[in-house]
Order: sequence, then structure tokens, then C-alpha cells
Amino acid sequence: MKIKTLNNQKLSSAYILCIVLFFANMSISYSQFVEKKADTTKKDTVKTSPAKPVKPIIKTVIKEVSEADYDIPQWSFGVQLVPRFGNTTLIEVAPFAAKKISSKLLGGLGVVYAFSQTDNGTTTTSRSHYGARLFAQYYPTKYLFGHAELGAMSIESGGTTTDPTTGQTVTVSNRNTGTDLIVGGGFRFPVGKKLALQVMVLHDMIRQNNTSLHGLTSIRLGVTF
Repeated sequence: MKIKTLNNQKLSSAYILCIVLFFANMSISYSQFVEKKADTTKKDTVKTSPAKPVKPIIKTVIKEVSEADYDIPQWSFGVQLVPRFGNTTLIEVAPFAAKKISSKLLGGLGVVYAFSQTDNGTTTTSRSHYGARLFAQYYPTKYLFGHAELGAMSIESGGTTTDPTTGQTVTVSNRNTGTDLIVGGGFRFPVGKKLALQVMVLHDMIRQNNTSLHGLTSIRLGVTF
């Protein structure tokens, strides 16, 4: 009996020792876990920096796009028109190509074709004219510009005469070639990044009656793209 009781006491002591060791191990593990978590939180806190304020970019983008619409492109193409109606109908069409020389200066070259028709009440006469022009435009602002142009035109002219053989009235024509020195100014109205409308008021400095299609002052319309 004594041996059995002694064995039971030893077994109980072993159980108690195991339980104590178990809880001691749990306590140590928990303390290590808490310490590790605290270190991790500390490291994360050190790495975290306050977010920098984001600058608003909407206004900047809108401004850049808007300004780009008014910038002079490196290359531009277009057509200039001079319509006139009355006893003499004139339609002048002049396609051109231009290149940006500096931030405010544009230089270009164009060809001209014009059709005129004169009605004097009894007869109607139609003529064709053609030529070329070299021009420059200076933009002090992105809306207004000065225009200078040197052009050469082949002007068809003529009249009527009586054929001595048949006695009939016939139309005769010949051509005269002359030059124009034109200066003036205009307004440029952009419609998009490349498309723009132009209106110009021009004055011919060396107008010659037999080689000029216009008066001293003329209005010219233009489209560039």
C-alpha cells in the first residue's frame, strides 16, 4: 500500500510539473509574440511617411490645350479666297503652304487661280488668270498678324473686234504680266489645334490697272490647317 501511495504521489508531482512547464512555455511564447508585433509596428511606423499633397492638374491641362490651339504650327497649309460680285464677278482661289520661321514669323508660298466674268448688258466675257505669290506674316499676338506679299500675275484681257472677212464680231484676248506688292493685316480665329480662319484687309502698293484684278484695297478670306 505504501508503495502504491508513493507511486501516486510521484505521478501527481509529475503531472503538476508538466502543467507548470506547459504554462511557462506558453507565457514565454506569448511574450515573444507581443514583443515581435511591437517591433513590427515600430518598423512600419518609421517607414510610413505623410502623403504629399497632390497638385491639381486639371486647370494646367486645360490651359495647355487652349494655348496650343492658338500656337502657330511648324507647317501649315490652306487656301485664301477673294470673292467679288457685281457687273464683274471674280472668284480667286489661292492654295498655299507656310512654315514657321520663328516664334512670331511665318513664311509661305502660294499659287493663284482666278476666274472673272464681265456682263455689260449685251455681251458676257469670261477670263482666266493665274500667278504665284511669296508672303510673310508676323504675329505680335496669337490673334492678330501683319501681312506682306510679293506676287506675279498673268492677267487675261481683251475685247471685241469685227472680222473683216465675215463681218462678224469676234472676241480677242491677250495676256499681260505684272507684279503686286501687297501689305496689310488680319485676324486669326483658331477653331482647333490646326484649323483656323483668317480675315485680311490688304492694300496694293504698286497697283497697275492692266495687271491687277483688285482695287487698291481688298478683303481676303483664308482657311489654314
